[in-house]
Amino acid sequence: PLEVNGKLCNGVVERKADDGENYVIKCNSHTELMSYEALTSDLCEVVKVLTHRGKGRHREIEVLWGNGEKSWQCLSTLQKEVPTIIAEYAMERNLLSTNGWGWCKDYIR
Repeated sequence: PLEVNGKLCNGVVERKADDGENYVIKCNSHTELMSYEALTSDLCEVVKVLTHRGKGRHREIEVLWGNGEKSWQCLSTLQKEVPTIIAEYAMERNLLSTNGWGWCKDYIR
């Protein structure tokens, strides 16, 4: 999240800046340049998967981050970044035989 005018908003990486080192971050009408280090310094590990919603390519996962924040993330992104955590959630919720969750079986011990 970015702080803009005293309020937090979720910024989106729009593109790599013309300088080739920074990134253009957009949050509503606010634009800011940030280095890769600044972008990733606030990232935390996923502590827990809270719930999920949607179907197919539109499936989203609500996660609790190490900094206490909650957010909705695309399943496809989390599948690449934290597949074991997602697989454990799927197993706990009996989703392994449900359409779209079968890949999790590869990560269950």
